[in-house]
Amino acid sequence: MKVADVIVLALCPGECFICCPELQERKKGIVIGVVDDDTRVTALPSCFQDIIFISRRDSVTRLRTALHGAWLRLQQTNTRQSSMSCCDCQPTRLSPQQIRIMTCLYEGMSVQQIADELMISEKTVYAHKYMVMRKFNLRNDYELMLLLNKLTKNCAWPGGFINI
Repeated sequence: MKVADVIVLALCPGECFICCPELQERKKGIVIGVVDDDTRVTALPSCFQDIIFISRRDSVTRLRTALHGAWLRLQQTNTRQSSMSCCDCQPTRLSPQQIRIMTCLYEGMSVQQIADELMISEKTVYAHKYMVMRKFNLRNDYELMLLLNKLTKNCAWPGGFINI
């Protein structure tokens, strides 16, 4: 990522809320985040502040326009923005209980099984699950599982949630 002129990231729902320090070290260039719904991308970590989000459903014309605008902005700035810093970042964090519940959900346990395993009520399991979904702006269980699968694939799970 350090030498690429253009970086394209395929992001699953909620992934743009996870800190990505590798993006801080990149050279000045264009970063495109391909997402399912670009209207749901808000309150991002500082490493995602200058990324252009494009919906998977956008037309080629919209993509071309966004790329052209980004290229023009890039040509107008001589130096990389130094305002991006992990020091100012307020990443999304999960409690230890939320991490345990997400781990159990990822492993395929039902809400009742999780409640029995952790000796808590089913309502508490649901409450923690929905708090996590709200933190990552996820709409449904499918999007939650996509995010958990992506974190597992990227070896950021379960420890990744501690530093998210």
